[in-house]
Amino acid sequence: MSSLCSESAASDHKGDKEEQKLEFTLKALESPDPFEQHAQLPADVTEAMYWQAARSPEEVIGEREVIMQRLEAADRVMRKNGLCDKWLEGADLEVKRVAASVNGIILEDLCRSVKYADSSCVDLFRHGHVLGLPGRYINVSVLLCDRSRFIWHDVCSGSAPHHRL
Repeated sequence: MSSLCSESAASDHKGDKEEQKLEFTLKALESPDPFEQHAQLPADVTEAMYWQAARSPEEVIGEREVIMQRLEAADRVMRKNGLCDKWLEGADLEVKRVAASVNGIILEDLCRSVKYADSSCVDLFRHGHVLGLPGRYINVSVLLCDRSRFIWHDVCSGSAPHHRL
């Protein structure tokens, strides 16, 4: 009798599992397809695409030129007033030399204006990035490209020479 009861309980348990499987399958069939592509462009990107589509290539290029001229004029004024040098204060001398053409103020403003998610990346032009390696730390100095050579600066000792690859 005991074995009949256990067989009956096992049969009921199998029925529960089968019912759960069927319920799971039905629920999955009623759900949206998880692999279906629902690419949604941000509203500002969509707006920019419509703006560009409504203009000739010459108009788009002309508008770009106006914007670039404004940025270049702002850069000249900032450099003349020493703002770019002030922004680079405290930077490693080699980083400062390589990043001399970078206008960190304008880059920060551009990042903010487009709500760039990682606007602190601009600071890499000023402070580099320290990578922890076993037994020592290396300031990769953004792995700034200096005439196709990468500059590495050993942070362990401030007087360490720069290593060029």
